[in-house]
Amino acid sequence: MNYAILKFHFSTAVHFGDGVLNSSVTSFMADTLFSSLFIESLKMNMNQQLLDYVNSGKLLLSDSFPFKGKEYFLPKPIMTVRNEDSENQKIKKKVKKIKYLPCDQVDDFVNSKLDLEKYADGKFCRLDEDTKAAVRNAEKEEPLPYRVGVCTFMENCGLYVIAGYENPSIFEDVKTLFDSLQYTGIGGKRNSGLGRFTLEIDHNCNVIKQLIERKGNNYMAISVSYPQNNELDNALDGASYLLVKRSGFVLSDSYAKEQRRKEDRFVFAAGSCFRNKYEGTVFNVAASDGLHPVYRYAKPMFIGV
Repeated sequence: MNYAILKFHFSTAVHFGDGVLNSSVTSFMADTLFSSLFIESLKMNMNQQLLDYVNSGKLLLSDSFPFKGKEYFLPKPIMTVRNEDSENQKIKKKVKKIKYLPCDQVDDFVNSKLDLEKYADGKFCRLDEDTKAAVRNAEKEEPLPYRVGVCTFMENCGLYVIAGYENPSIFEDVKTLFDSLQYTGIGGKRNSGLGRFTLEIDHNCNVIKQLIERKGNNYMAISVSYPQNNELDNALDGASYLLVKRSGFVLSDSYAKEQRRKEDRFVFAAGSCFRNKYEGTVFNVAASDGLHPVYRYAKPMFIGV
């Protein structure tokens, strides 16, 4: 498997939904990215190709994580790290504050050697509220103001994702979709100008590639994922994980007469740690009366920890 880092340099603020319009989270997950790429693929008649790539495991996508300059960060492992100071309340609070680690210092965290002071308050962006106006009928009604939670990245900061691909031909197809996504944007309220970015590709990702390819006592997922039914028992053996609920609306005019919700799914969050790897799946989250399938990506990408 080959790997590349795709960096999102945002030219606007972004809105990554958490279920409340006037707030935003600071990153997006692999299933959101896949849905956005799938919509782009429909425009180019590449949707079946994209679906085949992920179902066969020839293409893998990570969640998005922050970068600062040339430094890439990964989620803190969801695992118990014990040392002589593990019962110290100050140490516990510092560990709890850490959300992301530099990719070359994951081992230091696992081995209780990380400089907790340095990374406890890592800031990559700021969260604000932006006021918008809803206009339903400009001739008869006054515009109604509403607030949207937005995230604005600091200078030299942004988000990146890791793409694993079997061969260069697959990457060229995926890059075509990412190039198109630059102009569509990612996240919510794109029709208000949010979520635009410029793409940068970094193939020099040796540290991350080594983490992905190495063997370990545990494997940390760096994408939201869920095992196939026949993999579940083995995946849960000795696992330390967090479940997140994934839902949302179907963005398709041909799916139903009115806007409909996707079927809710619980998946393992990035940072979850497993003794045993699994292949994962792509769910069809369409309702029984939906007019076409709707896919939710749940394939894992792991690093050894």
